[in-house]
Amino acid sequence: MPLLDISNLAVEHGKLRALWDVTMHVMPGERVGLLGANGVGKSTTLGAIIGLYRPVSGEIRFDGHPIHRQPPNANVARGIALVPESRRLFPEMTVRENLEMGAYLRGARSVMADSLGDVFALFPILKDKAQQNAGELSGGQQQMVAIGRAIDVAPASAAAR
Repeated sequence: MPLLDISNLAVEHGKLRALWDVTMHVMPGERVGLLGANGVGKSTTLGAIIGLYRPVSGEIRFDGHPIHRQPPNANVARGIALVPESRRLFPEMTVRENLEMGAYLRGARSVMADSLGDVFALFPILKDKAQQNAGELSGGQQQMVAIGRAIDVAPASAAAR
């Protein structure tokens, strides 16, 4: 069964159709990228998955559950998170504090130590820089923090998929 199953998705921004008939199936453990020119619907697709945009037709299922009518906070609680292109870190806060900001959900807070351990295992340089202000990091290191913050959002059971 696909972990993420998108069928015949269509999304409109006002009167402008942004997506037509998008279908995608992502199996557990797969890594998938959305590639394309500016304005072809990559961000709209991701926004629909997280719940920022309501489809006018089609369905999005995550782990077998329909999520296309759920608000973003409900989808985040299921373990879905977006990493913004611009990173949107808090530059005056430490790396650790920025990572902890990802654990704002009750379920994520209860497993924050494990999640931080997972992030530090994935990006060992962040453990060494945990007390440094995020604004002092290189661009690549800042991106690691943004990805780590998204990992911390999901409770451990969802992140393990």
